[in-house]
Amino acid sequence: SPLTLTWILALGIGAIDLFLVYVAVKLFQRESIVIRWR
Repeated sequence: SPLTLTWILALGIGAIDLFLVYVAVKLFQRESIVIRWR
C-alpha cells in the first residue's frame, strides 16, 4: 500500500541522515585528533 511505501521512504531517509551524522562526527573527531597531534 502507498502508506507502507511512505513509511519505508521515511525510515530510509532517516537512516541515511543518521549515517551521515555518524560519519561527520567520526571525521570531525579524527580531524581534531590530527590537529591535537600537530
